[in-house]
Amino acid sequence: MAIMIILKLISRIVLVAIFTSLLSLDVGMAQSAEDYVAKGRAKFEKGDYKGAILDFNKAIALDPNNAISYAGRGFPKGILKDYPGAIQDFNKAIKLDPNNDIYYTFRGNAKAALDDPKGALEDYNK
Repeated sequence: MAIMIILKLISRIVLVAIFTSLLSLDVGMAQSAEDYVAKGRAKFEKGDYKGAILDFNKAIALDPNNAISYAGRGFPKGILKDYPGAIQDFNKAIKLDPNNDIYYTFRGNAKAALDDPKGALEDYNK
């Protein structure tokens, strides 16, 4: 009888240990917005523009007030010729960080691609 009780206790301890390990593993796998920005940049540099957009989407979902995430998503959208989408992302990036010249330049590039030379020139002048 005592052996049965000891075996049940040991099996419960083992289950608790396994469950605790799985929880810590899950927490260790949680990623921050910065992690997704880094992944998006790496995919962008490798030419995986759609994959980069997906990672920047995840970064934005975690931190919707990070201008870098919107700009990061705008770059591959521009390359994929989604100029309206790129402009929308650069608009948001500029709203969050209005002093970043790069955002205006790339928004100007997207406007130029959409045959909006006046809008492009305004952005380039900023």
